[in-house]
Amino acid sequence: MIETMPNESAATAARKRVMLWSIPLWIGAGTLPGLNVMAGLSGHRDWLMASLALTGAYALCGVGFGIWAARTVTRRA
Repeated sequence: MIETMPNESAATAARKRVMLWSIPLWIGAGTLPGLNVMAGLSGHRDWLMASLALTGAYALCGVGFGIWAARTVTRRA
Protein backbone atom coordinates (compact mmCIF):
# COMPACT_ATOMS: atom_id res chain seq x y z
CA MET A 1 0.00 0.00 0.00
CA ILE A 2 1.22 3.51 -0.87
CA GLU A 3 1.51 5.86 2.08
CA THR A 4 0.26 9.38 1.60
CA MET A 5 1.89 12.44 3.03
CA PRO A 6 -0.10 14.27 5.72
CA ASN A 7 0.13 17.61 3.85
CA GLU A 8 -0.85 16.21 0.47
CA SER A 9 -4.26 17.85 0.31
CA ALA A 10 -2.83 21.23 1.39
CA ALA A 11 -0.08 20.93 -1.22
CA THR A 12 -2.62 20.07 -3.90
CA ALA A 13 -4.75 23.07 -2.92
CA ALA A 14 -1.69 25.33 -3.07
CA ARG A 15 -0.80 24.09 -6.55
CA LYS A 16 -4.36 24.64 -7.75
CA ARG A 17 -4.34 28.19 -6.34
CA VAL A 18 -1.06 28.97 -8.11
CA MET A 19 -2.36 27.57 -11.40
CA LEU A 20 -5.56 29.62 -11.09
CA TRP A 21 -3.62 32.84 -10.51
CA SER A 22 -1.22 32.09 -13.36
CA ILE A 23 -3.96 32.28 -16.00
CA PRO A 24 -3.90 36.11 -16.28
CA LEU A 25 -0.11 36.00 -16.62
CA TRP A 26 -0.37 33.51 -19.48
CA ILE A 27 -2.95 35.72 -21.20
CA GLY A 28 -0.65 38.72 -20.76
CA ALA A 29 2.29 36.71 -22.10
CA GLY A 30 0.28 36.09 -25.24
CA THR A 31 -1.01 39.61 -25.79
CA LEU A 32 1.97 41.74 -24.74
CA PRO A 33 4.18 40.80 -27.72
CA GLY A 34 1.33 41.78 -30.03
CA LEU A 35 1.12 45.18 -28.38
CA ASN A 36 4.88 45.60 -28.70
CA VAL A 37 4.79 44.74 -32.40
CA MET A 38 1.85 47.09 -32.99
CA ALA A 39 3.65 49.90 -31.18
CA GLY A 40 6.84 49.26 -33.14
CA LEU A 41 5.06 49.25 -36.48
CA SER A 42 3.02 52.37 -35.71
CA GLY A 43 6.09 54.45 -34.95
CA HIS A 44 4.18 56.69 -32.53
CA ARG A 45 6.23 57.72 -29.54
CA ASP A 46 3.25 57.51 -27.17
CA TRP A 47 2.49 53.92 -28.19
CA LEU A 48 6.13 52.95 -27.79
CA MET A 49 6.36 54.48 -24.31
CA ALA A 50 3.11 52.82 -23.22
CA SER A 51 4.32 49.50 -24.57
CA LEU A 52 7.62 49.79 -22.71
CA ALA A 53 5.84 50.78 -19.50
CA LEU A 54 3.47 47.82 -19.75
CA THR A 55 6.36 45.45 -20.48
CA GLY A 56 8.21 46.68 -17.40
CA ALA A 57 5.10 46.39 -15.23
CA TYR A 58 4.47 42.90 -16.57
CA ALA A 59 8.03 41.88 -15.76
CA LEU A 60 7.68 43.13 -12.18
CA CYS A 61 4.37 41.30 -11.80
CA GLY A 62 5.99 38.14 -13.14
CA VAL A 63 8.82 38.32 -10.62
CA GLY A 64 6.38 38.98 -7.79
CA PHE A 65 4.19 36.11 -8.92
CA GLY A 66 7.17 33.78 -9.05
CA ILE A 67 8.15 34.63 -5.49
CA TRP A 68 4.57 34.24 -4.27
CA ALA A 69 4.11 30.94 -6.12
CA ALA A 70 7.31 29.48 -4.70
CA ARG A 71 6.35 30.47 -1.17
CA THR A 72 2.80 29.16 -1.60
CA VAL A 73 3.82 25.79 -2.99
CA THR A 74 6.66 25.17 -0.54
CA ARG A 75 4.83 26.40 2.59
CA ARG A 76 4.46 23.79 5.28
CA ALA A 77 1.06 23.34 6.87
